Order: sequence, then C-alpha cells, then structure tokens
Amino acid sequence: MEQENIIDETLFINNTMDDVYSQCKSWLLKNDAKIKNEKKPDYIKALHEIRHVAGEFMSPSGKSLVGPKTHWSKNIEIRLSETMDGTQIRVMLNPSYKQEPWHDFSDRRKIWLSFVGGLARHLKIQLTKSDLEYYYQKEYFQNEIHYYTMGLIGSIFAILITFLIVDPSSMTAKDGIVLLFWLWMGYNSLSNGRSLYDLREEKRFVYGP
Repeated sequence: MEQENIIDETLFINNTMDDVYSQCKSWLLKNDAKIKNEKKPDYIKALHEIRHVAGEFMSPSGKSLVGPKTHWSKNIEIRLSETMDGTQIRVMLNPSYKQEPWHDFSDRRKIWLSFVGGLARHLKIQLTKSDLEYYYQKEYFQNEIHYYTMGLIGSIFAILITFLIVDPSSMTAKDGIVLLFWLWMGYNSLSNGRSLYDLREEKRFVYGP
C-alpha cells in the first residue's frame, strides 16, 4: 500500500510547463533546498535540510521545541503536467526520514501547508482569502511566533544576566569574549525581532487587522 504524503496539494496556472518548471526550481533554490533529482520539464525532487542538535529525530510526533516545524528537514517533490488551460502543479512534502505507523504528523501538516502557499505566491497565482487561510493556518503562525518570541526573550535575558555578572566599566582586553557574546546576543535579538515583525505583517495580510 502506497504511503500517504504529509502534504499533497495541487495548483493550477495558465502558463507553459517550461516556464513553470524554471519558476518552481528558482523557488526551491530561494528556500535553500538542494536539488536531488530532476527531469525537465515535469519533475523536481529537492531536500530542504535543516541541521538541529536534537529534535525532529528524537520527537517525530512534532512536539520538539528545537526550531519551528517549518524548518524541520523535508523532501519536496514537484510534478508538472500539461492541461488545456496551462499547467497542473502537484506538490508533495514528506519528512526526510522514514515514516513509521506510530508517527503523528497532523500538526506538521497544518504548518507545512505554508510552503504550498509560498510557491503559489512565487508563481503569482491569484489566491482568494479562503485559499490564504487554508495555506497559512493559525497553527503556522502560532508555531513560528512562539519560536521567535522565545528566541528574543532568551537573548535579552542572557544579556541582562551577564550585565549583572560583569561590570562593563571594569572590563579589560581579556574580557573581549564577553563583548563578543553581547554583540552576538544583540544580533540574535534584532534578527528574532525582525522575524516577529514580518510574521505579524504576514498574519495581518492573511487574516486582516
């Protein structure tokens, strides 16, 4: 019996297969996915690999807090076929490791649908409000916002703790490691803050103010 894909969605676009193939490939590369197999003009398989210390292999149920689930490693397959009105695009996403019967990917499915929405927007396919709400479900925003909020709080907390331990006015050259740590945590704070701002703007775009 053929295993069911975690994501198996179909898009339609009024364009030639060759053009759609090139756009799909550019979208994969834009998302840092590595092309593993391709057969122009109708098939591409890529690996979207994220290296975490722990998480997705230790907790295949999707309960890990190590990285947002959109970033968990996945295989992405795109199959194109010609139709009378243009091109049909079948998008399939699955974990990069073997699925077992006891694995629960229901939460991850709601979150990974955002990749299909991202491809549709990259291809400039007109999406209705209901389409946007389907591809960008609330679980996607909750997962991403929680992850980057915790990262922001953690960075600020680390800076405050080291300020209590180390007096900046009495620092010497050998304390440069502390300064580098502050700079790194400051960069993390800005990066997480920017990601939160972008996510809130995207959520407003999908669900309104």
